[in-house]
Amino acid sequence: MTYYLKYRPQNVSELDLASVRETLTQLLSKSEIPHAFLFTGPRGTGKTSAARILAKAINCEHKKKGSFEPCNECETCRAITRGTHIDVIEMDAASNRGIEEVRALKQDIMLSPTLSKKKVYIIDEVHMLTTEAANALLKTLEEPPAHVVFILATTDPQKLPQTVISRLSVVQFHKAYEAEMTSKLKRITEEEKLEVEESVFHEIYELSDGSFRDAVKMLEEFSLQGGAITLARIQESHHTGANFAHSLLMKLSTEGVESAIAFLGELDKQGVDGKAFLNSFINEIHTELLKSVGVNAAKNTIAQGEAVTLLELLLEAKSRMIYAQNDFLPLEIALVKFKPQTKEPEKKVQPLPTEPKSDGIPKEPATPQKTDTVTPHIQSASFKSTDLVNIDTWGKILVLMRERNASVEALLRATHPRDFDGKSLTLGVYFQFHKERLEMPGNKILLEEVLGGVFGGTVSVDFVLEEPPPKPEDETSLQQASSPDIINAAKEIFGN
Repeated sequence: MTYYLKYRPQNVSELDLASVRETLTQLLSKSEIPHAFLFTGPRGTGKTSAARILAKAINCEHKKKGSFEPCNECETCRAITRGTHIDVIEMDAASNRGIEEVRALKQDIMLSPTLSKKKVYIIDEVHMLTTEAANALLKTLEEPPAHVVFILATTDPQKLPQTVISRLSVVQFHKAYEAEMTSKLKRITEEEKLEVEESVFHEIYELSDGSFRDAVKMLEEFSLQGGAITLARIQESHHTGANFAHSLLMKLSTEGVESAIAFLGELDKQGVDGKAFLNSFINEIHTELLKSVGVNAAKNTIAQGEAVTLLELLLEAKSRMIYAQNDFLPLEIALVKFKPQTKEPEKKVQPLPTEPKSDGIPKEPATPQKTDTVTPHIQSASFKSTDLVNIDTWGKILVLMRERNASVEALLRATHPRDFDGKSLTLGVYFQFHKERLEMPGNKILLEEVLGGVFGGTVSVDFVLEEPPPKPEDETSLQQASSPDIINAAKEIFGN
């Protein structure tokens, strides 16, 4: 027998999630239990196991007085455990989702139980029912016969009509906490007398994404190979450990996109699971984001704005992965879109040219020195928007922003500095759409980072919608719409 079935909980006290144990204990301790339940939560967290335990607790023949735990020894308990009891009906709504199936179910519900106190209907993935089928089931859920109990299970409760949910007693399942997962895995290793390195439990927890079923299956896979189960073995087999994700991050931040994509190609050739690796990389960037806001004391590898932007792209890649022919393709597209700022050797900062004291003799203005990658810090307590224009600092900001994110720089062309006091910059924006895009967290944080680098401190930015500058009266609206700046900005934002 596989580990997952062998070590499946059989009593309420054995359920792996502490919150579910407490909820069912409270419900079963009452004299009357609800007639319909909704077990909702991620896959592999014990919803079906809990449903069977609840069915046994309701129908156990030898349940002790004052106790709600099933005996697991009577014929009823054994049949429910095997999934063969005639009065405990398990259905999969994914394959029985139509209104005809629900009508047949409603007719069957009216029949009294054959062997037990109550008929229990366990309907898995209930969110797969069609709208018509869910509405047909609604009346039965609201006023079922006294001999019937419903246990509905779903991983996606948002797809259920609210009228259905309101008739159910909801039991919320969640992804396993690391302590809960470790406790279950250690119990199995002790029973099976396995030699397991302590760090393996954390690695399996990360790879399983909080699913008890996936974690136990993974442990069983390694136990079948024989010998001690070590962290090195798991990482070599799955190629999804934090070390691989960190290697990709370092290549991306120091060597650029080309090197990062070449690294992904190597992982693909080695048979790495692209979906699992993407999850590991998301966790890595999430850690970088926490470092940037001070939650983690370690020094972050990439800036806060870059972490936010990259996370948004990675989550988009994860949603597209189901349709991709190659699991690494969505991740490669995300990296190409990211355009990271690669680290370069530090260069000496060139001070701004200062205007010499006037001696009454007109002098030609000094030619400013061009700097390609370094923008001088401007040391001043207060600036106004006119100062930004006069010293050409706004142009330098746009150049720096273009290096970081060309789309944001294109949006900034339809703005102008209104006010700046050294710590807070207000930008006038001509179009509502541009304002909304600039206010997106990733774009705003990126702009504030660039401003902070230019002015040598923390700078916040606000956006104010205002009318575009007036055009000459003889220009038609068509000519206005074809302004080169706007056309170029649109091309860079949306592509050619």
